[in-house]
Amino acid sequence: RNVVGISGSCAWFSNKSKHKVYRWMVGELSYHHFFHKYDKPLGGFVGLYAQTGEFEMMFSPRNRKGEFYAAGICSGYRWQVRDRLFIDSTRKEILSLRSAIPACSHFSLQT
Repeated sequence: RNVVGISGSCAWFSNKSKHKVYRWMVGELSYHHFFHKYDKPLGGFVGLYAQTGEFEMMFSPRNRKGEFYAAGICSGYRWQVRDRLFIDSTRKEILSLRSAIPACSHFSLQT
């Protein structure tokens, strides 16, 4: 059984009096191949994923922000809790990562 998924997430934390801001927005496209032949996609799977997003971090008066693009392989397991409720446990390995971080000396990204 094969499944294609689209997901997104957004996180926001702000404490401007102490110059602490954290913002993260990411979108993901994924493909999972399940090993078991159930009516619903359950059990172990392997797959591929691609992500893109942007971030902003300010933990002092200096601000770090940029965009990123990543792709890789994933594996995991899916359990069914109720008729339309599932829990996924997924491990992702990054194969390619590109980032646009202007003048940033505290981050080290390998491409």
